[in-house]
Amino acid sequence: MSPTFNSVARWGQNVDQMRLFVMERPAAATRHLLDHFEWSGTSAIGLRLHVPDSAVLQINGKRLGDGFQGGYFHEIPIRVRATPRSGYTFSHGETHGAVSSSENIVPAGSVWKYSDVGADLGTAWRQTGYDDAAWPSGPAQLGYGDGDEATVVGYGTDANNRYITTYFRKSFALTDVARFRSLSISLLVDDGAVAYLNGQEIACVNMPGRVQYTVPASQAIAEEDVFSEFEVSPAGLKSGVNTLAVEVHQASSNGPDLSFDCSLSGETFAAEQTDRVDTPEITITPAGDMQLTAFLDADTTPIVDPIVITEINFKSAPEADSEDWIELYNRTAAALDLTGWQLGDGAGHAYALPADTLLWPDGYLVLCRDKIKFKAVHPYVKNLLGNLTFGLSSEGESLRVLDPENKIIDRVDYASVAPWPETAGGTGYTIELMDVSRDNNRGENWRAVSLFGTPGARHE
Repeated sequence: MSPTFNSVARWGQNVDQMRLFVMERPAAATRHLLDHFEWSGTSAIGLRLHVPDSAVLQINGKRLGDGFQGGYFHEIPIRVRATPRSGYTFSHGETHGAVSSSENIVPAGSVWKYSDVGADLGTAWRQTGYDDAAWPSGPAQLGYGDGDEATVVGYGTDANNRYITTYFRKSFALTDVARFRSLSISLLVDDGAVAYLNGQEIACVNMPGRVQYTVPASQAIAEEDVFSEFEVSPAGLKSGVNTLAVEVHQASSNGPDLSFDCSLSGETFAAEQTDRVDTPEITITPAGDMQLTAFLDADTTPIVDPIVITEINFKSAPEADSEDWIELYNRTAAALDLTGWQLGDGAGHAYALPADTLLWPDGYLVLCRDKIKFKAVHPYVKNLLGNLTFGLSSEGESLRVLDPENKIIDRVDYASVAPWPETAGGTGYTIELMDVSRDNNRGENWRAVSLFGTPGARHE
């Protein structure tokens, strides 16, 4: 393809356009996702440590820094975790933010008054002040024909000429209606219905244009146990007595069944709230901006041998040559920062672990001689470092894990003869520590039972 510019100035303009696209793309992509999945918005989620560098913070497994602020979609749960670093224990967490609540104003299965006498009630029956004292009442589901009704309503004396319309009313009292930012009404009807709140229409299911007493529903309903949900403005609510009125229409006068149930709920405006969290990991579904703070206590208990060597591959089988590798295990409850740590051998060779390397609690880390060869045999291993600057002797040697002060944290003097497993080395079998609580410098505590080894996995 020929260039689209013929000058340095035009080239610079093209670069600026790409920069502008990159800057604006995140916001545009967010809007597209919100529109496509019909999510209600995003929330700013912040992470903070009460004591700096006391824990490692993560959201959905991604490591994030102290003071992180990021946007997350509503309706999508996120997993937040604070993993203590060495020298600290988790005390508690706090969440602070605007929290909204949902109130069930009229629950499904409520008691409703109903009129099943086949009379045209016009429009007055929808209003709050209408006198329904003579109407019978019963809990939902109300209807006839399905056999699952809590209350059976009438349809007249002729099964082939049943009433098209049946009326239902429910009154309820509210105070402080200004606390609601939205309402949601759910209707289960067979076949069609129109719902009114204090005389104003708020929802319509399976009905044609203008609704009158004799107008049938648009069509018969096949699925009679499904609720249809509608978002409703709370402006129609009033302090004191409110009335929810629903007229249910059959699709034909010989329809064999009628069903009705209804619920009304309200979402309140968010209020600032601080809550205590007693576990290092929580799952939240964002509904507003939130700050999460982790509190950790200093732990002066000395950690003895926090890292142990648990598996060694010192001579691969020709058919699966993963080169030499060593597996390390963190047997503490803390995330260990291995910056400045080394793996050494008896000949004076040493491999320095990269800065900011973390080994998670109860986690494994594999150090390998050749990452390409290793991944060809063990593609599933994620926590992997390489390439080692030295190989391992097939006859045996001394391996040492050293901390930043060159203190030996773990030492294994393995061999290829008893009491060490004699089936390893060139056979495709590695040597594995049978139990992390045992002395890993004693050959009888090791075994060779897994073909090509089990790097990065617990040894059962």
